[in-house]
Amino acid sequence: MFRIRVGTIGFKSGFPLVSNAMVWRQVAARRFNSSESEIDISKLSFTNKALKQSLDNGPSSNQRPTLNHLHLDNATLRRDDIVEVGDLKNSPKMIASETPITGVLAGRTVDVRSGNVSGALASLNRLLKINNIQKTLIKQRFYMKPGKVQAQIRVDSRKRRFDKGFRRLLNVVKEAKRRGY
Repeated sequence: MFRIRVGTIGFKSGFPLVSNAMVWRQVAARRFNSSESEIDISKLSFTNKALKQSLDNGPSSNQRPTLNHLHLDNATLRRDDIVEVGDLKNSPKMIASETPITGVLAGRTVDVRSGNVSGALASLNRLLKINNIQKTLIKQRFYMKPGKVQAQIRVDSRKRRFDKGFRRLLNVVKEAKRRGY
């Protein structure tokens, strides 16, 4: 599973993700991701607490090397690899998949599930529009003095209020036209 991350570090996308905006993105592997997509329970069925205990408290030091490395199906199994079947839900892969993303990446990360990259990009575009990333990108392109920032905030606030009133007035006109005035 991969995560697509939008940020200031990465490579420039070859196509616009948001209308007329080029957004930086980076594809990064998920934390604690293993190469195996599924864990084979049949390989772990022989493991239990007694075997784990016998490996930890071996009868003598001269037998310890044979207990540390068990040879099964041409694969070496070490004491550290033995886990209980109940421990599979507490594996780092499962914990990482269930942990919510917080911090800087919280609103800029989507999961690519089952190789569906187009669906992931669509959800990323949706996140970009919701979070006004394009507007923020344009706003933060150049440094503005604090006084200019406050003036811009006032202008934006008044513009939003005017637009809201204008839309309300247009709705009144449309309603009157619909009634036949």
